[in-house]
Amino acid sequence: MLNESMMHDLNMEYYNPKTRTPFSSIAYHPAENEFYHQWSIESVGEYYGYHKLSEVIPVRDYLLLPNCIVDEFVKAVSNGLDKRDKVEKERRREQNPGGFSKDQLELLKAAGLDVGKLGKP
Repeated sequence: MLNESMMHDLNMEYYNPKTRTPFSSIAYHPAENEFYHQWSIESVGEYYGYHKLSEVIPVRDYLLLPNCIVDEFVKAVSNGLDKRDKVEKERRREQNPGGFSKDQLELLKAAGLDVGKLGKP
C-alpha cells in the first residue's frame, strides 16, 4: 500500500526520488483538492454554509462524525424544524385568523372591532 502511494505521488510529480523526504507521503498537495468531487472540502463547506447547518450542529462535529450519521441527523433535524414550523403557523393562524399585519390589527382594535372574531364564519 505504501508503494502504491509512493508511485501515485511520483506519477503526479509531487516529488521525485531525489527530493523525497520521510514526510512526503503525508504532505498536503493542493492539486488533489482542485477538482470537484462530493467530499472535497469546498463542497462540504459550501453545503454546510448554504443549509445554515451552523444553527444545528457545530462545524467540528459535522466534520468529525461519520457521513451516514450526519446525513441522518441533519435529515431528522430538518423534519423536526418542518413540524415545528407547521405548529407555529397554526398557532399564528389561531391567534390571527384574518391574517392581518400588526398595524392592521392595531387599526382594527382602535376602530373598536373584536379582532378575535375576525376571519371566522
